Amino acid sequence: MFITNIELIVKNEELIKLLTHSQAKEWWMKVIVLMLVFIIIAMCWQIVKGESNGKNGHLLYDFIM
Repeated sequence: MFITNIELIVKNEELIKLLTHSQAKEWWMKVIVLMLVFIIIAMCWQIVKGESNGKNGHLLYDFIM
């Protein structure tokens, strides 16, 4: 689980680097970064919530993947 999260973060960093190098507008980059951060936080929250309930809380993770 943690390996896939780390891979996802690495892919997001590569995406951000591509956007910064390709003269993207600053507000657009901020929106994308905020969305990526929100997705990662939501995924972690869903996993923690699922574990605390003793159920499979990976609905959001499965939806993204």
